[in-house]
Amino acid sequence: MAFFVFQAKINAALFSKLYDKFYHNLTVCYVNCAKLKVMEDILLVDDDFLTRHVAATCLRNAGLNVCEVENGPDAIAKAQRQKFGLIFMDYYMPNMHGCAAARHIRNGGQCRHTPIIALTGEADCERFFQAGMNAYLRKPLHENTLIETAQKWLSAGCGMGMADENKRYEGAEILDLQRLNLLISTIGKPQVLQLMRRFIADISVEGPVYHDLQLGGDANGLSVLAHRHASAAATFGFYALALHCRKIEHTGHVGNEDALKALISRTLSAAKNFVIEGRSVQSAPQNVTFKR
Repeated sequence: MAFFVFQAKINAALFSKLYDKFYHNLTVCYVNCAKLKVMEDILLVDDDFLTRHVAATCLRNAGLNVCEVENGPDAIAKAQRQKFGLIFMDYYMPNMHGCAAARHIRNGGQCRHTPIIALTGEADCERFFQAGMNAYLRKPLHENTLIETAQKWLSAGCGMGMADENKRYEGAEILDLQRLNLLISTIGKPQVLQLMRRFIADISVEGPVYHDLQLGGDANGLSVLAHRHASAAATFGFYALALHCRKIEHTGHVGNEDALKALISRTLSAAKNFVIEGRSVQSAPQNVTFKR
């Protein structure tokens, strides 16, 4: 009796077809399921060689492509030229800390919308979200947690261009529960609740500013404000608002102000239902849709 053990990087749909066709003829067929993920590159930023090497090895053993850099300026330069599916960013680095590097990356380039996960030993994690990061992992890193986090964010399809976002968000619900659950599983519900309250406060105060900027013809101001709101909204899964803000960001024009006001109102309502009224993730409103 012959036994064959192999590892292969193949498309998941193709694997499914091959599995259905040949399963009964194979004695043993071993495939590392982690390698069935979409092969997007990961940018790993850490000034400590040992930490970076161990993390990169774990990710590569899971079948993921990793590009390593040792400081913030190199990370910015890489992110400007190359599109990555995910970025792991160490916080404490000499010359430029991770939050500063993340802000630069968010300002433009190939990775403007790529998820950024902070790697930290710090207790105060609010600064990471203020810098535009999506989540964080505490050091020392654990192999399984690192790999699971990478696979979750890569499979969520967060690093998208405008055209891809249009397809993903078209007809999107006000609150995408799958994305919200992903965030909760990554950073914990207490942290999500805290950040959601901040999101509600920021949008409530800054929503009317769109009218003032539009009236004053400040296209750059509109783009900056809309970029910040789009990133925050997409982090929680408020995809309808995220798409609308992305359009404002790229055009520098609000368009239909009444539609924006209604969308902000409905988004805030969904957020408050989750936070203020204490509804569970499973019972958060699913039937509120922004009709364009």
